[in-house]
Amino acid sequence: MREGVVAALPAAVAGLAAVGTWKSAGSGDYTRVDLSLWLAAVVAWFAAWWPRGVGDRSPLAVRVRGALPTAAALASIVAVGAFFRFYRLGSVP
Repeated sequence: MREGVVAALPAAVAGLAAVGTWKSAGSGDYTRVDLSLWLAAVVAWFAAWWPRGVGDRSPLAVRVRGALPTAAALASIVAVGAFFRFYRLGSVP
């Protein structure tokens, strides 16, 4: 399989699990089945997009360039979002 191509089977499994989650959790009641379907969808989605064709190197051996600035930017965005989420929470009725 070429690098950058989405694997069809895991993508289909992710789609089916996501639809199953949406249908079973539509009422707002979350059960173990809903959680299991959601986790299956997430794992299958990662499997569908996982890079292929990187040779004999494992994904852990491949160093990602620019990971620290990206992680810092993501942490900053989450921190700003958390601040505005909880800012003056006591005054919200």
